[in-house]
Amino acid sequence: MHKNRINKWLKKSYNREINQEIIVFVIQQNNPPYNLGDLQKISYHSLNNFNLIMLDQYSKYRHFKNSIVVTNGIEDRSLEAIKNILLKNVILLDNEQSIAKMIELLKSKTLDVQDEIEYTLVEKVDLEEVLNQDIQSLTDFIMQRDRYIQKLNSHLRVIDSALINHYLNIYKHRNILLANFAQALYKLTSLNFMANEKVVGRELRKILGAGSKVLSFRSLNMGLPMELRKNLRVYDLDEKAIETKLKFKIAKKLLSLNCKDLDIQKISKTVELSQKQIEKIYSKYVLS
Repeated sequence: MHKNRINKWLKKSYNREINQEIIVFVIQQNNPPYNLGDLQKISYHSLNNFNLIMLDQYSKYRHFKNSIVVTNGIEDRSLEAIKNILLKNVILLDNEQSIAKMIELLKSKTLDVQDEIEYTLVEKVDLEEVLNQDIQSLTDFIMQRDRYIQKLNSHLRVIDSALINHYLNIYKHRNILLANFAQALYKLTSLNFMANEKVVGRELRKILGAGSKVLSFRSLNMGLPMELRKNLRVYDLDEKAIETKLKFKIAKKLLSLNCKDLDIQKISKTVELSQKQIEKIYSKYVLS
């Protein structure tokens, strides 16, 4: 649980400020112990700075600020709406008592001083940082993030759970990411489920520092299921390490020239390293 995010959202709403996060209520039964109709009436009042929206109406009211979206988590016709919502950070409530408490707080314009509300913050994370974790932590992240996505909409599937262990074994023992696994990881970390395969591939090249290539499954010399016994598109991170080392070497030489026409931005673009990486090289090797 991410402490105080509910109170932060409530405070901004009460102060007529705009929240970046969208709150999502996942209603899992027909007769919940709360009345959404009461909350709907309150949201209509001009002095209340939030909007209650049913998921199937989200595309119509997506421009509304401080939105609370209601879904049952299985609406296949509203799949695109969930993808749009995930482009923002999401505060997910799927516990009956927590939803009831949230409604009570909104009605009384008070805060959750006892931290009674259970919620999950589904927000963007850095793919490189995720990949730098140990395999167990990476596995936990994938399973947890996929579970949260499934709560929001059971039709939004980005990774084949039957193949996760094989993807991870290849990564662990060969330092290779299968392209479809890398694409799934990009979506799970960026929460951008709107991007097509070409766009994701372009972003992965920037993040991983190398493009994909085709590899025969036999060259992996590993026991694989039939689904993976074919030519595979992969990201070879060993090759990426060699390529990155060369880019760093070139960047250092360019920086050492101390040429006024070669600023950090131009060097970054030339060697295909981030400006942040170039700044670190500059601080470490030129200024020192």
